[in-house]
Amino acid sequence: MPIAQLLQIQNHKSVVAHIFGYIAVSSTLCRIGIQRHVLVTHSSQGIGKQTALQLAQRGARVILACRSRERGEAAVGEISEKLRNVEDPGCVLFRQLDLASFKSIRQFAEQILSTEKQLHVLINNAGLAGLNERMKTEDGLEYEMGVNYFGHFYLTELLMDLLKKSAPSRIINVSSSWHWGGTLDPQNLNCEKHFQRDVLLSVFPVKQYVNSKLAQVSHTRQLARRLEGTGVSCYSLHPGWVASDAFRHVIWIFQPFVLTVTKLLAWNTDEGAQTSIFLAAVDKVPGKSGDFFFNCAVSCDDGYDGLKGFNQRILEELMSEGYQPLFNATSSESNRNKTRSSVWRKAGIAVTIAIVCVVVFAGYNLSCPNQKWDLNAISERFRFGYEDEDDGFRARRFPDAIIIGVRKGGTRALLEMLNLHPKVRKVGPEVHFFDHHYERGYDWYLSQMPQILKSEICIEKTPAYFVTPSSPELIYHMTRTKGNYSEANPLKLLLIVRDPVERLISDYSQRISTHPEHRTFEELVFDENGLVNEAYKAVRISLYAKHFRRWLEYFNRSHIHIVDGDLLITDPLSEIRKAERFLKLTPYFNHRNFFFNDTKGFYCLQNEVSRKCLARSKGRKHPKVDPFTITKLRRYFSKWNHEFEDLTDLRFDWPDN
Repeated sequence: MPIAQLLQIQNHKSVVAHIFGYIAVSSTLCRIGIQRHVLVTHSSQGIGKQTALQLAQRGARVILACRSRERGEAAVGEISEKLRNVEDPGCVLFRQLDLASFKSIRQFAEQILSTEKQLHVLINNAGLAGLNERMKTEDGLEYEMGVNYFGHFYLTELLMDLLKKSAPSRIINVSSSWHWGGTLDPQNLNCEKHFQRDVLLSVFPVKQYVNSKLAQVSHTRQLARRLEGTGVSCYSLHPGWVASDAFRHVIWIFQPFVLTVTKLLAWNTDEGAQTSIFLAAVDKVPGKSGDFFFNCAVSCDDGYDGLKGFNQRILEELMSEGYQPLFNATSSESNRNKTRSSVWRKAGIAVTIAIVCVVVFAGYNLSCPNQKWDLNAISERFRFGYEDEDDGFRARRFPDAIIIGVRKGGTRALLEMLNLHPKVRKVGPEVHFFDHHYERGYDWYLSQMPQILKSEICIEKTPAYFVTPSSPELIYHMTRTKGNYSEANPLKLLLIVRDPVERLISDYSQRISTHPEHRTFEELVFDENGLVNEAYKAVRISLYAKHFRRWLEYFNRSHIHIVDGDLLITDPLSEIRKAERFLKLTPYFNHRNFFFNDTKGFYCLQNEVSRKCLARSKGRKHPKVDPFTITKLRRYFSKWNHEFEDLTDLRFDWPDN
């Protein structure tokens, strides 16, 4: 792309979005239905810390593998504090690991193998760049290549049996699109002799960084071939240009330039972590094992495999007894032995700055020369993504469907079941836009949506909408002023209901499990005169007809699908197929998607790559309630139930007494 055209774009971040392909990824990607065991290297700060935090928020058990005990334990404390306000969170723990030391890696692996029974996801996240002085690991390896490539290579091999045992599992290598600038000579990975290619680029102090990232991509592809059929899949990714600490060692004369450009154009660590989170959390990863990902989608790539066959030699050397450095080091000094950069390297600063500018303005286009761009719509594409499904980009858009209720009716189960469908993408945490956060505006609401392909649909779930008086009108207003809604493509609403008395007891059960409650169930549902207490919110929620009438004032009945929550428990396939047809999805669900869990007492979910049950809080046992109380409540709800059946033209198997 001509630089003159780039300079005509007013929004500087749109420039970056265009030349690097960056599209901000939603932080509400998805929730992990089972407790996956995840290990993230260098997770005390930056992208790794954000990855660990957001996976733990989605229910994962995350091990923070960090070199500094002080920073690692501080990160665990900070993440744990943030998890206190999350429903059904996972957990985090610290383990010390120095990737610049094979001895530390072996000790770390031994500890993991002795304490962990499962490892579903290994995220090789650590990355070091721009060393301005010649440094070596204690094993005599060039420092950046030693940490970024050899350290992760060795760690992966030592944990391989555990990953296979835990299959389906994943290995995720955080690489960079800058790997296109790398050149790999198997006889010179330790940078002991002068570079024979890319002499100008070699004066820039990230030469070994791009080489190490290219080595990671090559390693990922070879692992994918080697592990085919084992249940272990492998992916590499470009996180984006992120304002992290990766370039903290850049020579002082470059630091003002790097810091300025980073401040103007780079993404924050939350945005940079999203592709790692996507690959770790999504049920089915698009593409195939070995692919290179970028913005949560398979990226174009040059297919370089420069270390073919060489990785096997490294493996044999590393795993052998009496290990000796693979490359003859010119110095035998200990860890971080430093040799000053040569004079000619410093003399190349002016040339290097020019090269950096070319890199900034050419960026990812160089690695994807066939990618075509529409310069007339850059700003809109930066915000909303790309419309063409075939280009692999994902876009935010307003939801295609909303699960509006009812609380404790089975909304989470319904969402997780629908999310098994390959064309469904869910919003993770409940957004509460139309009941609590409307003042934040539609731009904020849109930012909560996941990025999806044109052929996919997005489903939001907030059960409070059903009973909030203003929600029907506000949602209707959105369909008239926002998004691509029409008569042919209306917003679809899903409402799941169950026996109102059982729902009421379930509501009370959750209340006493999360808050100290000294009053009995009867004291809450009946007033001092022995009448049903309509002032108790849980009672009001079960008055389905009262709330449903409001929705029919704004929405056609054909645009609202009612799910029988009681049948969803006993016969999930029939109910989910009805919802599938309502959403106009391609038929996907069959009996193989459900298996009965005797321990929990209800059906759990599975697809081609994973099995999961709902979180620990789901399916909790109800407290014992006096039969007389139940009969009295059923008689009270009877008239409301019959009115609801008339409004919906459905019949439910709910007792009247």
